[in-house]
Order: sequence, then C-alpha cells, then structure tokens
Amino acid sequence: MRKTVLPMFFMGVLAQGAYAGGMGGGSSVGTGSLVPFISGEGAVTWNTVKSATVFGSGPSISKQLWGGRGAVGLAYGYSNHFGFTSEAGWGYYGSTNSHVSGSIPSGRLSIANSSYLYGFDLLAGITYDFVPFSVYLKGGAMAENRHVKGTAIFENSIGSSNYTSTNRLTTVSTNIHPEIKVGGLYNFTDHLDFTLAYMHVFGNNDFSSTVTGAFASPQATAGIYSVANAQAPSLDSVMFGLIYNFG
Repeated sequence: MRKTVLPMFFMGVLAQGAYAGGMGGGSSVGTGSLVPFISGEGAVTWNTVKSATVFGSGPSISKQLWGGRGAVGLAYGYSNHFGFTSEAGWGYYGSTNSHVSGSIPSGRLSIANSSYLYGFDLLAGITYDFVPFSVYLKGGAMAENRHVKGTAIFENSIGSSNYTSTNRLTTVSTNIHPEIKVGGLYNFTDHLDFTLAYMHVFGNNDFSSTVTGAFASPQATAGIYSVANAQAPSLDSVMFGLIYNFG
C-alpha cells in the first residue's frame, strides 16, 4: 500500500482519511483497494549461453546485454504496510554470438551461431511499504524462447580441387523455467513509481551442434548434415524503469 508524504500541517487531514499528493510520495494503493498498473523497464541481462568446441578449438563469444520488459498487473493493499501484487510481462533479454573453427587432415569446419533471448512471464508476490518506498518479492515462471541462427561451413580438398559445403539452420526452443524477481519502488508522484529490481530465471545452457557426413566423391557436397539442439539458458537481469498506477 502506497501512501502520500505530506507536510506536517496536513497530518490532521490525513488522520481523517483524506488524500493529497506531492513529489516523493503517492497514494497509489489504499487498504482494500485493487489498483491496475503498467510498467516499462530497461534490462541488463547476463546469460549462460555457451558454444561447443570444434576439433579441440574453443569458441569466441560476444554478448549483447541490453534489453527491456513491459508488463501489466494488479496491486492490492492488504494492510497499512503489506500488500499483494501480480503481473504478466514480455521481454527481450539480449543476444549471444559465437564463432568457432577447427581443422583435421580431411578438412576444416567453421560454425557461427547467434542466439536471441525473449519470453513471456507470469509473476505474483507480496509487497511491504515504508513511505515513500516499497519493496517486493515475486515468483512465477517464464516461457523463455531461444532463437538460434547458425551456419556450418565444411571445407576440404581432393587432389587439386577445393570444395565447400555450407549448411544453415534456424531453430526456436521454448522452455518454461521458474523465475524470481526482487526489487523496490520509489513513490515519485500519486501515480508514478520508479522501480529497480533483480530477476533470475532458472534455465539451462544445454547446446550441441554437430556436422556429419563425408565427401565420398568431388560431387558429394550434399552428404554434409548439421543438427542443432538448443535449450533456453539461465538469466540474471538488473532492471530499472517506471510503473504507472491507475488508482
């Protein structure tokens, strides 16, 4: 339940149940009130995406950490300090690019992958208010998507002739993972809050990419096949943004 921070000469009015607003506080959720809200947050996310080695060679990995999340929800003021909250949101949580190549006597294999992470989540939890701040703890689940685009290139030589087989893959893996979010609010105005939070999604980083086949003859480039298996990874996000309350 959010309250209003008032000058001392308004305390008598507040005691009679009246509400007033100003910078630094807001009467967004009163005891027994159900208030809808919307939120927009920027996010910096670290993930556990990895890439396999090729013929003993390790990958080079770069990660784009920035993303964001939007949500709609409800807040209920249970008492002077405690309340309940729930929300449904969708977010984009950055990307990871990897490249690895290795050689054996029969040829050279190069694999490049890009993973884009996004998902829909449902959260519910409790709030504790101490004007002009509130803290909250929420739990739920995320349907996390990992969109992988990859290219595998196999190069070999037969006699004086050079041959190249290029295989491209695109796959989207969706996994439902447990999620927690803990954070705080600053009641900036009657309807607007600033929020800062930490979110963790309990995912995994299982990933395998294999290329099979052989060049039985100079024309047998179609004998090379690539298979990828990707799971949505764990996420650790620092999130910051604004919440608008309609109460």
